[in-house]
Amino acid sequence: MQRGALIALSLAALVVLFSTVAGALTNPIHLLALVAVLAFWIGPAFLVARVADRKGRSFAAYLIASLMIWWPIPLLIALVVPRRQVG
Repeated sequence: MQRGALIALSLAALVVLFSTVAGALTNPIHLLALVAVLAFWIGPAFLVARVADRKGRSFAAYLIASLMIWWPIPLLIALVVPRRQVG
């Protein structure tokens, strides 16, 4: 799957999630708290995936790993693994 398609699919899933949660929550403070939690969960996951991508590793694999488990663990792995040699 291309990186752009993966990002578009992720954003579409987030739109569905936000519309579902926004409809369920009537208190704006709860919605703000949910957005903040998701921003601190999803934002760093993309940064971890970007670090891995720059080292020649799979963007999608690190993104999924960062979303499924606590993001500092994949970040440490991405920083420790050596750059992939081309050729």
